[in-house]
Amino acid sequence: MGIEKTSRAWWTGNWNTNPNYIESEYTEGGDLKTWPKKTQSIIPDDPTLKIYMDDATNDINIDTKPSGAKISYKPYKDVNGKWIVLGVTPIDKVRVPVGMHRWRIQKEGYHDRELASSVLLRDAFSVKQKELIKSNYGDPLKFHWNLYEKNSVPAGSIGIDRGKFQIGLRGIWFNPKGMMLDQFFIDRTEVTNRDYKKFVDSGGYANPKFWKPEFEKGGQVIPWAEAMKLFVDQTGQTGPSTWELGDYPEGPVNGKGSAEKTKAAK
Repeated sequence: MGIEKTSRAWWTGNWNTNPNYIESEYTEGGDLKTWPKKTQSIIPDDPTLKIYMDDATNDINIDTKPSGAKISYKPYKDVNGKWIVLGVTPIDKVRVPVGMHRWRIQKEGYHDRELASSVLLRDAFSVKQKELIKSNYGDPLKFHWNLYEKNSVPAGSIGIDRGKFQIGLRGIWFNPKGMMLDQFFIDRTEVTNRDYKKFVDSGGYANPKFWKPEFEKGGQVIPWAEAMKLFVDQTGQTGPSTWELGDYPEGPVNGKGSAEKTKAAK
């Protein structure tokens, strides 16, 4: 009994002198579900603990389509840290640390998904701002992710869910209502020289269906066949300008003109 009282006194005193333990615990890779819960079990009515717990965490809802997916997360910076399992969707009112996190969604028969998304502070926005965000983008504390069957995703790609997005780039008009984008797939990495050479060797430069934009030279539109004569490497062979003898140096694809970059993006 004496040991228990001593432990409780140490824990309470240590907490009261350093309440930011909660923040350091999860930002350094700790599991929010263990240490703070232990603290709450020892000093459940401590007002300082409640304030810091509310400041450091928020309650979120998670659902997936289809449901029944296992959800795990970890701090974004903790790349090699262990995943913290939250449960199986749908998940309602689960307390998670605020900040940017890595999320993993898993379900048998579907591709594993890993993505990044942040959990907002409880007072991140005013009531009016929250209403505006909800009306334009949906509830920021309700996470919804789609799953993709294993045979439905092109090799080397990942699925991007349909939704509203903001383009936060200088010089581009900011639309407070966001831009709606349909679901699409995007490559995990940039186009490699190896993959681009496959396109070149399979006759991609000889097939106009891969070259949709018009070509201009000196301010004048030129025929497709004439434009293709300009897309050659340093030895006059078909391909990006940095290649030699129809082959590439090591590294990412460089030396493509704007039209070639458009093709690579497709």
